[in-house]
Amino acid sequence: MTATRHDSRIGAELRRLEQDGVARFTRDGGWELVSLEDEREVEA
Repeated sequence: MTATRHDSRIGAELRRLEQDGVARFTRDGGWELVSLEDEREVEA
């Protein structure tokens, strides 16, 4: 199951990572890391 934007417990951290360019939200409401070390989609 992918993390969703309405999960406030991790949402704030994901938004911070997104601002840092480390993570991005996907169209289906999940998210993925975009760092060079880890190109795989992250499941939470």
